Amino acid sequence: VTGVQTCALPIYSKYDKMRRGEIEYNEQEKKGWILFREHCASCHTEPLMSDNSYRVIGLPLDTALRDSGRARVTGRPADYAAFKVPSLRNVARTYPYMHDGRFRTLKMVLDFYRKGTVLTHDPALESARTLSESDAQDIITFLGTLTDTSFVRDRRFADPKWY
Repeated sequence: VTGVQTCALPIYSKYDKMRRGEIEYNEQEKKGWILFREHCASCHTEPLMSDNSYRVIGLPLDTALRDSGRARVTGRPADYAAFKVPSLRNVARTYPYMHDGRFRTLKMVLDFYRKGTVLTHDPALESARTLSESDAQDIITFLGTLTDTSFVRDRRFADPKWY
């Protein structure tokens, strides 16, 4: 198709190198990837690690923010407390987590999903309740493989005030 531009940037995360067959995961990364695909990939679909949908995950709303989620835009009650599923690319470097930044670590995020949620939530989250502490750590290790250090250090994408 003429006139369509594609991203010419190389992708150097460990995940992408593994997908291209250039490297292998260690055992913990591999286990984490398998667990991620089983428990997380229904919303965080590969390779972008997001399905770009809006989901109600049961996160208790911060009443000070008065944030009703997607419903603020659509006006639909079904969209109340629905937030966009973010990409997990470079997630190990993008804290704080959740739309309002309430969690400082990926462990806190996984603990939230493992221990259940308060509000009505998406059924896709049910399997996360079966994750053990060790499973959660393996997933966090896998999430580290989504970091592309060459991208995050590329001056072309930095805040201009830093240079």
